[in-house]
Amino acid sequence: MVRINYQGRFGNNLFQFAAAKVVADKLGLNIENPLEQSILPHKNVFEENGGDDVSINGFFQTSSAVFEFKRLQFSPIQEREGAFVHVRLGDLLESHSQSGNRFASADYYKKALDGSNGGYVSSDSPDDPIIKELCAEFNLEPYQDSPENTIKFGAAFSKKVLSLGTFSWWIGFLGNQKEVICPNPLNFPKWHGDIFPPTCSLLNWHHVN
Repeated sequence: MVRINYQGRFGNNLFQFAAAKVVADKLGLNIENPLEQSILPHKNVFEENGGDDVSINGFFQTSSAVFEFKRLQFSPIQEREGAFVHVRLGDLLESHSQSGNRFASADYYKKALDGSNGGYVSSDSPDDPIIKELCAEFNLEPYQDSPENTIKFGAAFSKKVLSLGTFSWWIGFLGNQKEVICPNPLNFPKWHGDIFPPTCSLLNWHHVN
């Protein structure tokens, strides 16, 4: 039996569940406490082989984990044309004074959206001036929903402009892969694993300085 010790929020939990799914599939074990979501389907289809117990601890934000995740079968996502932008600010704004600049500036999003007209923007700080500025300049509509629905909705678009962090990472990783743009993580204090290009070379995403 595989048991997951969940830590963090939905993006982190999805990383932990995906890691547990990799382990369970390889060892022929069931997951005791699967994450309730529809992005990565799970059924207990294996018979227990002698009662082995595996505990999943950690965040699994590594290139080797990304390699394994690419082998998993995720739920299909219908493609959408246009741009989807995820702007993470909230908790990063609060920690800015203690840890340096952890969030991408408006200039990053403007460079990434150059030539775009229309689409959606989602943020944990929907009233921030950055969001209003991007909506006005690029004809974006605000999008607010549950974490899971936001990931599934954003993942479908032909152009995805990401923030740093696991939640935004899943928007880029799932669904449409025509054009995925992320900040260069080398320009920010290190606060997540090697899951974004260029430190993770497994993803054919573009990074913008």
